[in-house]
Amino acid sequence: AVTDPTCTVATGTITITSPTAGLTFSLDGAAYAAYPAGGYTVAAGAHTITAQNVDGCISAVADADVAAQPAAPVAPTLAATDPTCAVPTATLTVTNTAAGLTYSLDGGVFAPYPAGGYTVGSGLHTVTVQNAAGCQNSDDITVAPAPGAPAVPVTQIVEPTCAVATGTITITSPTAGLTFSFDGGAFAP
Repeated sequence: AVTDPTCTVATGTITITSPTAGLTFSLDGAAYAAYPAGGYTVAAGAHTITAQNVDGCISAVADADVAAQPAAPVAPTLAATDPTCAVPTATLTVTNTAAGLTYSLDGGVFAPYPAGGYTVGSGLHTVTVQNAAGCQNSDDITVAPAPGAPAVPVTQIVEPTCAVATGTITITSPTAGLTFSFDGGAFAP
């Protein structure tokens, strides 16, 4: 019986399921020896086994083909649109999707890649891709936090007087890096 390599184990195992008492075995033409506990650990490829009894008689050759180790899929390439003041979530996309693969977001259930990507909040996110053999690969991306609104401007008002027909509005809170709109007009420093 042959156990093929897996995504995480690069070797296969050949086990003899017929009785082994009183027999010695040769793997791939090597010297005859007792059957090892747990079977033979072998690389991928074609292998042969023969049995020899105490009288020196040798069995017919048994062939055992061990498959190649399945390859992991290519790691997902991730991109994200950062949250905005108006939209506090991000869209996380995989830019190298492929047919036959399933995806998991942050350790969730594997499923086909959703049209339009994933809607996520800020922070670290992991996307794992899995192929039909169960092999996986993953990548991480950090989504920026949603920008916060600036504090409400603190203003000081000077009312019109008999001599001056206009008033003055002065912003007394910090203004560095901000633009302002007066009565719904265009934003400007």
